[in-house]
Amino acid sequence: ALLDALTSAAAVADAKSTMPLLAHVLLRVSDRKVTIAATDLNLATVDTIAATGTKGGSLTLPAKPLRDLVAGLKGDVTIRLVEGKWAEIKAGRTTMRLAGLSAADYPNLPQAPDDFTAVSAPEIVRVLSTCVPSICHDETRFNLATVQLVREGKGLRAASTDGHRLTLATAEMASPSAAEMLIPRLGVARLIAMAKGLATLELAHAGPYLFARSNDHLLAVKLVDAQYPPIEQVIPKHKASLTVDRAALLDAVKRCALMASESRGLSISIGDGELSLRTSDPDRGDVREELDAECKSGPTVSVNPKYLIDALGAMACDQVAIAYGGELEPLLVSGGEARVVIMPMRI
Repeated sequence: ALLDALTSAAAVADAKSTMPLLAHVLLRVSDRKVTIAATDLNLATVDTIAATGTKGGSLTLPAKPLRDLVAGLKGDVTIRLVEGKWAEIKAGRTTMRLAGLSAADYPNLPQAPDDFTAVSAPEIVRVLSTCVPSICHDETRFNLATVQLVREGKGLRAASTDGHRLTLATAEMASPSAAEMLIPRLGVARLIAMAKGLATLELAHAGPYLFARSNDHLLAVKLVDAQYPPIEQVIPKHKASLTVDRAALLDAVKRCALMASESRGLSISIGDGELSLRTSDPDRGDVREELDAECKSGPTVSVNPKYLIDALGAMACDQVAIAYGGELEPLLVSGGEARVVIMPMRI
């Protein structure tokens, strides 16, 4: 139990921060329970585990060294504060000492509200994971380095974009709030890690935080306060579309990607009942694939094959529909409860 809590804390604690305390985990003892918490001021994790023979008090210890030490121990672990900032850690015939810092200076942790909404954990994992590939990694564009969650009808819609592609995923589930929430990239990763393997997850939106709770584990994610782009204006309204087997197209694109160059990308030619895929690199070679598809003759569009691989890989369906316009217009790939807009490459 201690190792699980320290693993969660070590994933949040910021070892690179200029504030030494943010690389530490806070241990607070009261009422035969130990609260183990960590924060980087944007994320916070709090676990509560049972303990025996406790005396009230608190201390902070470096998160990752403590986690690594406990990982090598077996049986019950005793932690005792000695000589001010030092902790004595004992398990069986093993005794260790670790230097900590004053708990009095540890940052205040976000206070969770009383009202939580139970949601499907697998659905949360699905919609967030679908959007992960399209999250912008340029931290200066902080509004795009997020996943947008909004209430849509009776369900929830997630969206992400890096300027080259846009991903939309929907789920029929209750929402903790009708307001728009922009979840930062690292917060999305922690939410996915927390929800995996669970049947349900409790969510709450209070102030600048999204809270997630499961049993005695609590995660707080500070939301990004920014304006998200009007994504409805980006979704193309193409009238022409084709239908193709998702798995076959994914395998073909993966093979083509082996010979794709950064300047040429993947060329998709839409024929009468057939798709022709081609990549070439003057210095290495080329690949050509042909697939059966429900379509009529259309344009040739060039895209980054990685974007198409990410989109197809995240969709849980047998067939995908691809709506298209001209050769310089974006593609709209739809399958299951996900849609991905992919901007074309100019060759």
